[in-house]
Amino acid sequence: MCGISERNHKVQENGEWGENQAKDILRDTFGAAEHINSLVDFMLNNGIPIEVKTCQITIQTGQIKYPTRRGRFILVPDQHEYLQSNKGLYLFIVKDDRFVYGWKLLEANKINYKRHIQWDKIIERK
Repeated sequence: MCGISERNHKVQENGEWGENQAKDILRDTFGAAEHINSLVDFMLNNGIPIEVKTCQITIQTGQIKYPTRRGRFILVPDQHEYLQSNKGLYLFIVKDDRFVYGWKLLEANKINYKRHIQWDKIIERK
């Protein structure tokens, strides 16, 4: 089981990794997106904001009975409200080791806010 500082480091590392993957995904999908890393991560040329959410395919729980579980995306209330008000998108990315397991773009307006969303509720398992 890892401590809070180690988990926080992994969360930050996954976020940075996801934003780097997002640059390629957004370029291939939309042609271009500006990385602004403010309240949201990217802005399309047409002004649509995009927030990148990344999680690992599985994480260690530290429990004996259930030592691993699926990763979860963590939504932030201020970001969610901003995205909904501005017709924004989420780019959800699932990380499997150092590779993209899967990703999906979704309109924020189509997501009922929950703080934690298990990745397979958004991205189909392979």
